[in-house]
Amino acid sequence: MRRWGFFALVLAYTIFAQRGQARATYKIGYSSFPPYFIVQSDGSPTGFSVEVLKEAARRSGIRLAWTRYQSSPDVALSKGDIDIFPMLAILPERAHLVDYSSPWWENSLVLVSLRSRPVRTAEDTVGKKISLIHASFGLQRMMKLFPKALPQPSTDYRVVVASVCQGDSDAAIMETRLANSLQFLNECRNQDLTMAWFPELNLTYGVGVRKGLKFLADRLHEEIVGMALDGTMTRLGEPWGVVVTNQRKLTQQLEAARARDQWWKGGILASLVIVFVLAYATVRMRKAKEMAQRAANFRAKFLANVSHEIRTPLHGLIGMTELLASTPLSPEQRDYVEAIEGAGKLLLSQINDLLDYSKLEAGKMELESIPFSPRILIQEVKRLYEATASKKGLTLLASSEVSEYVLGDPTRLRQVLNNLLSNAIKFTEQGEVQLTCLRIQGRSRAWLRFSVKDTGIGIEPAVRERIFQAFTQADGSTTRRYGGTGLGLAICRELVALMGGEIGVESQLGQGSEFWFTIPLVPARKETAGSCQNDEAESKQETAVLVADDHPVNQRLLAAQLKQLGCTAVIARNGAQAVELVRKQRFDLVLMDGSMPELDGFDATRQIRSLSSAVRDVPIIGVTASGYPEDIRKALAAGMNDVLQKPFDLSQLREVVTRWTTSKT
Repeated sequence: MRRWGFFALVLAYTIFAQRGQARATYKIGYSSFPPYFIVQSDGSPTGFSVEVLKEAARRSGIRLAWTRYQSSPDVALSKGDIDIFPMLAILPERAHLVDYSSPWWENSLVLVSLRSRPVRTAEDTVGKKISLIHASFGLQRMMKLFPKALPQPSTDYRVVVASVCQGDSDAAIMETRLANSLQFLNECRNQDLTMAWFPELNLTYGVGVRKGLKFLADRLHEEIVGMALDGTMTRLGEPWGVVVTNQRKLTQQLEAARARDQWWKGGILASLVIVFVLAYATVRMRKAKEMAQRAANFRAKFLANVSHEIRTPLHGLIGMTELLASTPLSPEQRDYVEAIEGAGKLLLSQINDLLDYSKLEAGKMELESIPFSPRILIQEVKRLYEATASKKGLTLLASSEVSEYVLGDPTRLRQVLNNLLSNAIKFTEQGEVQLTCLRIQGRSRAWLRFSVKDTGIGIEPAVRERIFQAFTQADGSTTRRYGGTGLGLAICRELVALMGGEIGVESQLGQGSEFWFTIPLVPARKETAGSCQNDEAESKQETAVLVADDHPVNQRLLAAQLKQLGCTAVIARNGAQAVELVRKQRFDLVLMDGSMPELDGFDATRQIRSLSSAVRDVPIIGVTASGYPEDIRKALAAGMNDVLQKPFDLSQLREVVTRWTTSKT
């Protein structure tokens, strides 16, 4: 009994001691670090993290006394100058000095530089001046990543911003949120900037407390989580331009994907960047109309830059894998190559889904209206999936009762059919998948009805109501077993709506599903496609192609692909070299990258079109990683004849080369 009495006394003491501590007033530190900490004219603090901690303390009944500190936050905590710091970066070297709560915020840091003098890789930083906010991650981390750089630390982020925009430093490391807002700052208003991501710079933040007060950090963190769930954090972030997203959940999901595919780490990182960009792009800011429009325009430009930066190396990866697959390989090597190629195409599909959804949401998706045959389209889609269905032992059927040509966008229609057919095969283990196209008569006009029917796992009634929503799948096990972004059906719904149609699903659990959609039927005259083959008897001279691209891997890839097509390739590393080479020798075709140093592909095209008549009419094909309609229009307006979007395969390159060299002859 004495022993139990002793334990009861200890427990009571602990409880009452903590209650007494909770009723005490704690010194919470702040400094100047906009938009998280802002020192007002009277010296009092405000800012995003200040307001978040004020609300968390109010909810938990913890009394705070805001105290401005002079040293670094971990030193101030370890010395007892302050008891709490709202937003402290979780670094291993701080673990012996302070205690943390679980992370409640996450920041992605980027390397920002002038596009005219880009600093994008660790090699680019050798001997370069790199400015940074010292308190954001510390010199030790920067020097480990960029050991030969010249650091220029500062405690004022405006000094960091001004240094890179005014040319005092070669680059600056800062949070993505700050980098995305640079165009609104006077120092950078007329500057063209570029960003590079380094995963080693990403930081998570928790509530930092001095040793022995971890229970306070945990209580505040619990309230912050509740504020994130009920929308309070979103409301508190809006006045400071801070976009609140569920970053921790997204990170955990992507880490699980990385565990499944360790060998494809680079692809997972790219997916992380795209998911973060999409999450940022889809948050709706409650601001004035003018600010919202400026933000929307900047967001579109940012997405275009991200698309280019990811698609360019992905084009090299997929293209080189395709070339490798055409060489003699052992069965084991071929298995490895096919695995790499499949992973690359899967990543490309996910990136396309994310960017297409962003374009649809922003209203930037445009449809073509050209003649095509539904019957031919159905057969083309079927052929694409015959091998996949055969491997699973499935019967794949396709039919169309519509044989005449109609007007529409066959590319986007094929995208919808590919998505539905891919899902049907994925979720069907035995039986058959059937793709059909029918003509149906409405009250005022005729319609095309496309249907994909399978004998797969089926869908529960409760799930069918939300299956076309973004980021939605049947349940968590679906994602774990089959993968996917959860965007495919949402994109299908938006594309069908753009075509003026309707989409739906009929399904019974365990007995299969039928996805269908209808679009208006607009008759068109049949157009005869030109031949894609050169007449060898008429053209004995080897086709000469100028490749203008600053990326070494893409240079090698295009040269090898053109060699397979029987062409000779001459390489230009920038637009200025391309113009000079066109002046000096004859080319049958020019493949022109849009983004290059010294002189970009658009200005180079304009200069070529201003040359003498003997060379200025050479066909120029823009090679771009951007799929935005305005970028394609920009290429055509500059004088390019056509646009080839990365990543592309050998058959697509062959079709473009044949079309323009044949039309020239």
